[in-house]
Amino acid sequence: MPTFTDRHGRTFTIFPRPAEALGALSPLFLGVLVLPAAITGAVVWWMDPSHRGSVEALRVTWLVNATANWFVIAGLYAYLDRRGLTRDVFRFTLPRPRVLALALTAFAVGLFIVNPIAAGIGHLIGAPMVPPPFKVEDAVSILVVAFVTVVMAPLAEEVLFRGLGVGYLLARGLSYWMAGLLPLAAFAALHLPSFGLGGGIFILLWGGLPTFLRLLTGSLTPGWVLHVLNNAFAYVSARFLI
Repeated sequence: MPTFTDRHGRTFTIFPRPAEALGALSPLFLGVLVLPAAITGAVVWWMDPSHRGSVEALRVTWLVNATANWFVIAGLYAYLDRRGLTRDVFRFTLPRPRVLALALTAFAVGLFIVNPIAAGIGHLIGAPMVPPPFKVEDAVSILVVAFVTVVMAPLAEEVLFRGLGVGYLLARGLSYWMAGLLPLAAFAALHLPSFGLGGGIFILLWGGLPTFLRLLTGSLTPGWVLHVLNNAFAYVSARFLI
């Protein structure tokens, strides 16, 4: 089981490889990663073009995304549970002090290091970061956006990309680097339609933080806490600061 020792002599265990049975599933199984986004995109495509972008249409889109995430996560859990593989994907642990400290540290790194670097890269290539696409004013829409972006999205994306994506590729025998990078690239690509190239660059760089926490601790909890903090801050910024 891979470990590393920090400069203080403390030894940490890198996430052990999941059961081989997880890797025995067809590679097509990874299509689950993009299923919520695909369902949401299909609904947006089906909408009357004249209504797209309206407050009502955005509410529907967000609620469809949340519902799709719930159904996909529930279906994934049921499918894996029948095969005794839930522990290899739904790797949540209690949020102990060390876990919370790691999440808070990663949040600060994302805010004060990753964000300026991504903004600088975007400026150099002419792809500035755009605000999150949920600048709304009415209370109902604010609550809907808060639920989708702060509650549902972090849970679903950590389970799908860091739980299933990383876990499956490790079970298939890929290196820790490749198992982390491939789901991360897909994670960033799915955000391009909403956040543009500049936002995609930030998400690509920022996504390395929850991926690292996943591999470092063997748990989805610190990355999930980090994701909640990041999305909550982005939501507050979009609502009150932009």
